[in-house]
Amino acid sequence: MTKQSNYETNTGHRFISASDNCFKIHIHCPDDTVLHRSVGHKRLGKRKALRKAIAMRNELGSKMWGKHWRRVLKEEDLFTKLPHALEPRIIRKPKPTKSNPNNTKEYYIASWIEYVDGKKNHRSVLAAIGRYGKLGAYSKTKKALMEAHSDNLELLSFMGRNNMIKLM
Repeated sequence: MTKQSNYETNTGHRFISASDNCFKIHIHCPDDTVLHRSVGHKRLGKRKALRKAIAMRNELGSKMWGKHWRRVLKEEDLFTKLPHALEPRIIRKPKPTKSNPNNTKEYYIASWIEYVDGKKNHRSVLAAIGRYGKLGAYSKTKKALMEAHSDNLELLSFMGRNNMIKLM
């Protein structure tokens, strides 16, 4: 048995799958939940029920996503590419010295994944808090994250995953 892709459904329509009794609609919501609906096809027949399910999916999707619905519907890997937050993290890296072998330094790190020709490339920016100060290191890594996800900023703020801090 071959494993079916996460993006393919047994109906050929995104967010709609078929079962024995009904067509199931499952739409990813902007707040990271999934909306479930179903349309029975015992009485209606499969063709009419599928048309009704497609219409229901499009109506519910456009209400939830607004102007972003077409993009959500067409881009299969959109949700896997989007970050859950655009905030850099603080990490501690070991910097031992002879006098203090357990010495560590704090850094802000911004990490993201770039997709180039279908290949995943991990990218990151590291800023030392001791060198730049806490605010300077934060702003350097935050700028890097915002530039990396610049094409998705509007969608991320719509989903509530980005607090829109303007950094110059």
